Amino acid sequence: MKKFALMLSLIFAIVSCGYSQPKLEVIGGNNYDWGTTYPKDSPLKVKIKIKNTGNDILKIYEVKPGCGCTTAPLDKNELKQGEEATLDISLNISNFTGSITKSIRITSNDPVNKDTYIYLKTNVFRPLIVQPNSNITNSDMSLNKEATYSFQLKNQGDKAITITYIAHSPDDLVVNIEKGQTIAPNQVLSCTARLTPKKAGNFNGYIRLSTDDPNSDNVYINLYGVVKDSDAILKAPVPAK
Repeated sequence: MKKFALMLSLIFAIVSCGYSQPKLEVIGGNNYDWGTTYPKDSPLKVKIKIKNTGNDILKIYEVKPGCGCTTAPLDKNELKQGEEATLDISLNISNFTGSITKSIRITSNDPVNKDTYIYLKTNVFRPLIVQPNSNITNSDMSLNKEATYSFQLKNQGDKAITITYIAHSPDDLVVNIEKGQTIAPNQVLSCTARLTPKKAGNFNGYIRLSTDDPNSDNVYINLYGVVKDSDAILKAPVPAK
């Protein structure tokens, strides 16, 4: 009889252990959306709580943001049954435009979901944008011959935007944009930047525009290319056959 009672106790203990496990839950769901934001709002911040809804100790092994633009320190790494912890999330959006989604991976001893993901979303709106994009490459550059970069500035906001300052590099870059120039709502302004390269090799330049719009205070256009020395190519000796 005693042996039977002991066996029942062992079976009960084994069954109990089998159902004793931690469970990680993200309070409010695994998606957080800031909606429409502006570069001046950076960094975006939110506190997200996680909870142990299981019946054993939850251990957080790692919290890993998907990119360097996101930080998410956690205030505690072990949670008892029913206990909560807080992720203090910060997302740097200063270099983004348009709809973005970033992730945070939480690795724990939850046997069902070893990796739990939190997704952060926002739509970064800039009234003044560069089309087709702000990084422009000229693949046809030659020494001492004028090269042209073409792009567009579009005001996709509902207020006129005035250019208040223009800076560029190199100094001899000629840009057809003027200080005081106003771009009306929905207007697309065709722009060019011209220069005559004086040095062969890799070329890097930029244009920086400041405006009176707090959400488009600085607009950068980056210029790239490789300047070829046509004369050097023509004068190069022909390899003997």
